[in-house]
Amino acid sequence: STMKMVMTIVPKKFAEETLNAIIEAGFTATFYETRGGMLRQSQTTMFSAVRDEDLVKLLRVIAPIGSDENVLHRGFGIEKQMVFYNGTVVFIWSLEDLPNLFEPETE
Repeated sequence: STMKMVMTIVPKKFAEETLNAIIEAGFTATFYETRGGMLRQSQTTMFSAVRDEDLVKLLRVIAPIGSDENVLHRGFGIEKQMVFYNGTVVFIWSLEDLPNLFEPETE
């Protein structure tokens, strides 16, 4: 099955509960503190690789059903960008199969 890379940018005050929810749901996340935006606020950026069939489950963990604003945008190289109710932003990329690095190169 194909995979998606989900990058979740969470305002600092929601970071711990979001990270805990992702882990409790059985997903993994690599995370680090980031700063950005016009006001240079502090956020936590999280990366999770998930199978296509688990994507909806992960997104429901990040933004529980009932949140009002799910704004979808499209951008270069990005499948979707979602802005959630608490200021969380989600970017989703498709992960394609890696080439076989042991095959001889063709001229």
